[in-house]
Parts: sequence; structure tokens; C-alpha cells
Amino acid sequence: MSDQERAELRVEFVHRLASRNLLMLSGRRAGGHLAVGDAVTIRTPAGESIRTTIRTVELHGRPGMTTVGVESGAGEVPAGSVLYTA
Repeated sequence: MSDQERAELRVEFVHRLASRNLLMLSGRRAGGHLAVGDAVTIRTPAGESIRTTIRTVELHGRPGMTTVGVESGAGEVPAGSVLYTA
């Protein structure tokens, strides 16, 4: 996958959705598309890499704001992390 096709989401907000066992990551997306089923890597500000799969994608009225849901067992994902497609 080229850099132009690779999608990135710079995480601004993190919410746990216990009723659906999801970790919701909201932020600004750049590059390619994000879709349910995409394998992604999350790089935390501390340099940790977390691999997971997107379970839901939501677009919000605020321009450029996207929320993706990943399994809540993915680990601790703080604001400032970057989610990207492989």
C-alpha cells in the first residue's frame, strides 16, 4: 500500500463503550479510507504499537472528525496516539 493510500487517524478523544465492548477513538483522518474489518496499528505517544481491527466507523458533523471503534481489549490508547492502516 502506498503512502497516499494509507489512512491515518490522529486520536483526539478516547471513550470506552462498555455496552458494545468497544474503545471509540475520535480524531482527524488523513490519507486513504478507513473501513470496518481493516487491520490497523495504533502508535501511542510512548512508542507502543497496538494491532487491532476496526469494528465500526462513524462520521460526525464536525468537519474532518471521524470515530472508529476497536475492541476494548486493544489496550490503553491515550489521546495523541496515531491509528494507521498497514
